[in-house]
Amino acid sequence: MAGSSLLSRRNVLVFFGGAAAAFGLGYAWRRFSAPPGSPPIDWRAAFEAKSGGGQAIVKSLVGNGFAGERKLALGGMVPSGERLRVERDGVMVVALPDRTVMKIIGEADVTLHIDPSSGGVYDLALGAILSVVPRHNLYLALGPTSTIGVKGTVFFREVKADKRDMMMSMEGPVEMPKGIYDYFCTCNGEVEYLGDLNRGEVVQNDVATHHNSYFLKQNGQLELVKAPMLDHFDDEIAQLIEIQEAPRHDASWLQLSAASRPGGQ
Repeated sequence: MAGSSLLSRRNVLVFFGGAAAAFGLGYAWRRFSAPPGSPPIDWRAAFEAKSGGGQAIVKSLVGNGFAGERKLALGGMVPSGERLRVERDGVMVVALPDRTVMKIIGEADVTLHIDPSSGGVYDLALGAILSVVPRHNLYLALGPTSTIGVKGTVFFREVKADKRDMMMSMEGPVEMPKGIYDYFCTCNGEVEYLGDLNRGEVVQNDVATHHNSYFLKQNGQLELVKAPMLDHFDDEIAQLIEIQEAPRHDASWLQLSAASRPGGQ
């Protein structure tokens, strides 16, 4: 729609900071959710019914983590809309109301906008997130180069402060390509890389069984540069699935070391 900024990054966050809509986000996401491999979702319509008011709970914490100016501890609650920070070398795992679990890896800066029943918005400014989202639940993953529509997916995203930073693969260190500092992996499930949200433009639909990764580049339009699996590994995904409340995400696709096989399915 000409002149509309309904789903700009800024306005998505304003949506979730305002009053709950009459039917709530949970209704909209149930209505517009679809199984993997289905036609693209109308993300604009899905987010017109908007709601906040949910909260996350800290399930584990190594190092220092903060919500706003509050220092967090195990069992701490994080209301929707609060800025989460994890200091360098820290790791925090939080659980959301819809059984989503998220590992935040420092140095990290992320704001969560959480519906009380299902879904939400991740706004990652810096650091890394590894997340297990229940099948068919919808999230928007905001970052510096692209908004990504998550359709019930295990995914990993990392935003580097320094474009010269290294990332780690199974074979060893990998240097970020010149001019790129945003990385996304569809580990298992389905996402849609979104361009202009005001038009509901989908740049690419991505379905992965076992890791499909890209460096993300923005030069007036989104460019996806194929990348290897970096800075996250199957063993830590298995550990995250073990934290998830039942029914857990399927773990049969993971390629695990013998000591890291989850008991959940």
